[in-house]
Amino acid sequence: MARRRFIAPLSDSEQQTLTSAYQDGEKRALRRRAHAILLSNQGHTINQISEILQVRRDAVSRWLKQWEASGLDGLIDKPRSGRTPALDDNDHQRLQELVAEQPHQLRSLHARFQEETGKKVSMVTLRRALKKNRLSFKRIRHSLKARRDETDFRNTQASSRRFTSGKTRANMSSITLMNQAFHNHRRCHTRGAPLVNPAKCPPTHIAEG
Repeated sequence: MARRRFIAPLSDSEQQTLTSAYQDGEKRALRRRAHAILLSNQGHTINQISEILQVRRDAVSRWLKQWEASGLDGLIDKPRSGRTPALDDNDHQRLQELVAEQPHQLRSLHARFQEETGKKVSMVTLRRALKKNRLSFKRIRHSLKARRDETDFRNTQASSRRFTSGKTRANMSSITLMNQAFHNHRRCHTRGAPLVNPAKCPPTHIAEG
């Protein structure tokens, strides 16, 4: 059977310090850890504390050890030294200038940016930088569209309209001829209809009896 583990009894000063951290701690992690120490001081086992706080058993055990080794300081997270950003303010400024000068595809922009800054950055880092600077590829494509040759574009549109118009007129002429043929057929073979040139009447097929 595993031996139950409790912290050493708390002094009044320690209990007051932990109670203050539990009630008024700036971070939730510190409040929870202080609570765990207070529960242990009340006689709760590690398993019971784990269930009460809904945390892993090994986390509770680690907090107890940290308290015994360093007191309240052992329960406070130490500031982490963040990594130096891959791109500084000058790099972000140059990225904006490159996009403004001539929008690129991502690969060509990536290559030119690395060439000019001398920094080796991944495509993921470049995408994040674009997003941070609110430079989306949708906007880049829009800029490319604005830079296209408007004369060629308009000529292409005009050719397309002429083709569509010619095709429409051909269809209308075909429909008109069909309507005239149908109308002449009815006039030739309808009793009492006005006389027409017999040569224009299509032959009538008579079923053999």
